[in-house]
Amino acid sequence: QIPVIAHLAAVASIVHRAGWDETTVAAAYLHDAIEDMNEHGQRLRRKQLRDAVGAEVARLVAQVSEQKLDDEGEMRPWRDRKEDYLESIHTGSPQAAAISLADKIHNLWSITQSLEAGEDILDTLSGDAEAQRWFHRAVLEASTHYDDPRLDPMRDRLQTELDRFEAVVDRESDG
Repeated sequence: QIPVIAHLAAVASIVHRAGWDETTVAAAYLHDAIEDMNEHGQRLRRKQLRDAVGAEVARLVAQVSEQKLDDEGEMRPWRDRKEDYLESIHTGSPQAAAISLADKIHNLWSITQSLEAGEDILDTLSGDAEAQRWFHRAVLEASTHYDDPRLDPMRDRLQTELDRFEAVVDRESDG
C-alpha cells in the first residue's frame, strides 16, 4: 500500500516535469482532495477547496474528480463513475488531461508493481483486470484531441505502463 502523500507527490512531479504551470501542479497535488474521504470519513467540499486554494486550482481538481456518491449518498456503480470521469476529461481542459494522465500513470505503475510482487491487488480494486485495461485505454483516448505537445510524452508513458500491466496480467492468466 503506497502512502497517499507519496501518490500525490508522484502525480504532481509527473505534471511538473512535463512542463505545466504552478496552478496545474497544485491541482495535481490536490487531485483526490474532493473525491476521497479522510480517515474520519469526511469529504472536502468544492467551496472549501476553492476558498483555500483559489478558483482555478479548484476548477481543475473538480475536472479530475469522480462523482462517487449519488443524490442519496450511496456509492455509484464503478462503470458509471468512470464513464462520467472520462467525459469530464474529454470536455475539460488540457491541464485536466495532464493531471489525469499523471494520476493514471502512477496508479497503473503501482498496480503492476503489486502484481509483480505477487500481491493480489486486483481483488482490492473495484475493477478487475479487464475493467482496468478498458479504463486506462479510455483515459488515453479521452486525451487524444488535445494537441498540447506536453501531453505526448505523458500519453506515451501511460501506454508504456498499460503495455507493462497487460504483459503481467497475461502472464498470470497463462500461468
